[in-house]
This record gives sequence, structure tokens and C-alpha cells, in this order.
Amino acid sequence: LIVDGRLDRRNLANVNLDEQWLLDQLKQRGLSSPRQVLYASLDTKGNLFCQPKESAQPRGNGGR
Repeated sequence: LIVDGRLDRRNLANVNLDEQWLLDQLKQRGLSSPRQVLYASLDTKGNLFCQPKESAQPRGNGGR
């Protein structure tokens, strides 16, 4: 659904979902934009897998 920050609307349509659904899912994960996502897809049960880009991940222990 997202590869290197780029939303694939065709794939969203193929699984009968829309951009607003995906944006809501990202927001629940603390992400404000698809640009913050390295990779996002649905598994065979319809669960969203989302891998944020390193720059979008929370930093612990003082950050970098």
C-alpha cells in the first residue's frame, strides 16, 4: 500500500479500502503522513503491517 513514502492508490482500491482508512491507520500508529512510512501492506487476514522510516521512529536513550 505504501513503498518508500509513496501511496499506491490502485492497491488500496484492489482491497476495497480508501486513502482516508489508511491515513486513520497511520495516525493510530503515531504517523501523520505516508511519507513517514518505508513500507505498508496488508497480510492475508487484512491486518496492516507498517514499517516507519527510521527518521519517523521515536528515538529513545537521547536519540542520535
